[in-house]
Amino acid sequence: MSDKKAFAYFRVGNAEQLGETTDNRVFLYCRQSYDDSHLMNQQQEHLLRHCADKGYQAAGSTAVVASAKDEKENMLRLAERLKSDGIKTMLISDPSRISLDPHDFIEIVSAFHKNGVTIEYQDGDGNTRNLLEVLEQLRTANLNLVEPECDEDEEQDESPRIQM
Repeated sequence: MSDKKAFAYFRVGNAEQLGETTDNRVFLYCRQSYDDSHLMNQQQEHLLRHCADKGYQAAGSTAVVASAKDEKENMLRLAERLKSDGIKTMLISDPSRISLDPHDFIEIVSAFHKNGVTIEYQDGDGNTRNLLEVLEQLRTANLNLVEPECDEDEEQDESPRIQM
């Protein structure tokens, strides 16, 4: 595996289309941890279908080959860039494209929110989900921790269990 990182920023559409201020303009974000053009193409095709389904206009896109850790600072700058371009929505193929690290995930999603940009993806059922809503659900989840059950002759397991 190469230590090289690739970052690409692409504009979609002509200058007149990009100059229009409309609420349906979105930015497409694709990221792979390793160079696999097939998977990258799948992400891009998925996002373009999402655009067509929702009536969005793809105002720009990026295809990045880098780990989420290496991409964190670029993501924070991207939030500011999209705000300055007047783009209010970024589409991703799934939440893992942001980060698998919970702290980085929260920081990045919060930075986009602070800049007035929502991050959307389609879940497995085809529903559009907003990452900020997902993040808020995680923050406010009421998980009931219960003591594990055991027989009288067994030693008590001290680890809590999550009751669903």
